[in-house]
Amino acid sequence: MALVELVSVSKSYPQRLGLGTTQRAVVDAVSFSIEPGETLGLVGESGSGKTTVARMILGLVKPTAGVVRVDGVDVARASSAEMHRLRRQMQPVFQDPYAALNPRMKVLEIVTEPWIIHGVEPGAAQGKAAMRARAVQLLAEVGLDDSALGRYPHEFSGGQRQRINIARALALRPKLLILDEPVSALDVSVGAQIINLLRRLQQDYGLTYLFISHSMPLVRYLSTRIAVMQAGRLVETGEAVSLCAEPQQEYTRQLIAATPELPTITA
Repeated sequence: MALVELVSVSKSYPQRLGLGTTQRAVVDAVSFSIEPGETLGLVGESGSGKTTVARMILGLVKPTAGVVRVDGVDVARASSAEMHRLRRQMQPVFQDPYAALNPRMKVLEIVTEPWIIHGVEPGAAQGKAAMRARAVQLLAEVGLDDSALGRYPHEFSGGQRQRINIARALALRPKLLILDEPVSALDVSVGAQIINLLRRLQQDYGLTYLFISHSMPLVRYLSTRIAVMQAGRLVETGEAVSLCAEPQQEYTRQLIAATPELPTITA
């Protein structure tokens, strides 16, 4: 069974037109699925509807039409208890690694917050020492040491902040990570390090990714399959290698041509 399934999903917003209003479609009849353990790359230029799709999967926005299912549950019709469970299963990593972190919280508080919110803090019977030890382990998984725990977000570089965001996202051991332009705010070399980190974490923990980007080379490198969006519609899908080698749609060819090749990314 697919972990994520979208069936003819649309999202419209009211828009003023003269003295009245009309409906503007941001996402229009989009259908795709994501199998456990794979990476679906969702690619398109700004304004194509990619982030709106992600927000509907996360349950932050309800579709105007169609069905979004995660782990077999209709997200728009889920009960509070079902959504609480789903939110432990899917975690986002956003574009801006600084805005996503509370500047008033130390890294220890940031990384352990999901356990407290969901009432699943590890080693609760052993108190704060056990929680700290688990936080140290999480940071090690993303390439940071325990000296980070007592520091604030502004004390880190952009790449380090994104590693902290990823550590927080992994805290609940989710099935699905929704990666919305996770390296677009970073320079190329740091972004390549984060992409390699995501690839390793997926292999280590069997994670499933929805990887959203405007960069076809990045999507091709990380993804199993690619879905191309243009003006709210899905215009082409296929296996990553074959779609990039032989794109069927002119828009896909334009995306490939418009995005310069990345320097070689080595694991």
